[in-house]
Amino acid sequence: MFPASHPLSRLVRPTFDTIQRTFVGLNVATIWNESENDDARGVFRPSFDTKFGPGSTDMMGCVATWLSTGPDTSETENLVLLPSGMDRTLAPYMQSIGVLGDYEYVAGEAALKAKVASSGQRIYNIDAFDDDFDDHAANGAELWRWLNSKDDLATITAFAPEEVVVDMYDITLTTFALRRVLVAACT
Repeated sequence: MFPASHPLSRLVRPTFDTIQRTFVGLNVATIWNESENDDARGVFRPSFDTKFGPGSTDMMGCVATWLSTGPDTSETENLVLLPSGMDRTLAPYMQSIGVLGDYEYVAGEAALKAKVASSGQRIYNIDAFDDDFDDHAANGAELWRWLNSKDDLATITAFAPEEVVVDMYDITLTTFALRRVLVAACT
């Protein structure tokens, strides 16, 4: 992936197989807790269906199907949980092309949590749950807060750019020109 002299040369290019193996034995979902479920989340997680039209949220369900360990893999295959309101033709299609294994539809976060808690398996979800669900989550709330905090980004990687927060009314073309110079100097 990188030349031997590069600081990231130890990284290995992921393959679809290695990504699938990561999710063996888990429940998998890509269900965002968005403004459709909770008005307070509308500022940072607006409903795609409201913003872009009906069916826009289905793209996240499509992502979840790719995180399946696939059909007939073994007794350790995973279960993909899809939102009950999504287009019901997507899952059978993804199964027909050999991508999606077992799946179920869930009607909201409460049903998703009940399904996971009763399954005895952890869940990988693209969105964070509250701390009280950490016993059932493959990626707990504290991990989500750490990975999503730009303040602690340097503790995760030395290769991410520093976050700069600027009031939208203070931004000028000079702001972007200065950022390009700083990025070029760092690379």
